[in-house]
Amino acid sequence: MSLRSVPGKRSAHPNTGIWVCLAVPFILASLLRAQEATGTAPAVAEPGPNPRVVTVPDGTPVEMRFAQAVRGKMLNPVDVGAEAQSGDQVRLVAASDVRIGNLIVIAEGALAQVTVVKVKRPMTSLNATGLGLQLDWVEDVTGAHLPLRILPKGKPEPFMLKIISGSAGVVARPETLRSDLAGKDAVAFNEIWRTRSYIPAGTRFMVYVHGEAVLDAIKVEQAQDRVSFSQFDTTADLTIYRTKGHGSDRPRILCDGNLVGRIGERQYLHMDLAPGTHTCQVENRRPREVTVQIGQAYFLHLQRSGSDWELKPVSEGEGEDSIENADPAPKLQP
Repeated sequence: MSLRSVPGKRSAHPNTGIWVCLAVPFILASLLRAQEATGTAPAVAEPGPNPRVVTVPDGTPVEMRFAQAVRGKMLNPVDVGAEAQSGDQVRLVAASDVRIGNLIVIAEGALAQVTVVKVKRPMTSLNATGLGLQLDWVEDVTGAHLPLRILPKGKPEPFMLKIISGSAGVVARPETLRSDLAGKDAVAFNEIWRTRSYIPAGTRFMVYVHGEAVLDAIKVEQAQDRVSFSQFDTTADLTIYRTKGHGSDRPRILCDGNLVGRIGERQYLHMDLAPGTHTCQVENRRPREVTVQIGQAYFLHLQRSGSDWELKPVSEGEGEDSIENADPAPKLQP
């Protein structure tokens, strides 16, 4: 008796269902072999990359410090080291952590590189250096190199550098059309003739990540134990400081509604704060919210705004430089 059923009729053989079940795998295997032979085999999905990523946005700011001095064509040759040459590679380091959410993506002290592309004698500005630079990269926590540029938007183009020296330390900036001979951008005049072609080690320098960077989240998370705060840290550091000026005024400072001190010129107050959002203010003025994270340092500059005082957030690098020659404000008397 044939095992095949008559078309249009159900087979009457009691074991037909068993035979069909046994035959199906062999039929499917034959079909797959036939498809492979004709090049039409269905694609097998390969395991994809880890979908968990950390994105560093284009234009993310990174405050740097020059890890070495750079000297251009000196106006008054003195024994301060060799002049830079076109093609020299200069080391920078990150002045503070860069975070995306709670994750550090560029750690304080991370290495970066800039290349000297031009060296000339400065003629147009008292704070010009005559040094043309091209930003190269900064190392993220996974060890990859992120490209950099000098402006928040645009292309990673070369630029001429100028040096600004003041109460907030020494800062490097790209040259502009105006010469910045006075005001906040003025260089100490007793140093102009000697060092205007000179970038001291430690000079602060704001740069920006060029292009969106996508980092493997697992590698970023694994790096946190190596680059993040000490396991013994439980608070954040907040420093409120003043520079020179208006010496007779000593504004009263409150944080979270409590009087913490009075600050005279060239003085600062330091506080340990629990992680989270706090408020600080000049007495009888609008409070400013400050959100802090464990193990991080924050700075508020108490400065004059018209006829009043205000608290202005500044970068960690600027704050550190500003209080270098300041004194702690006297403690409040009970």
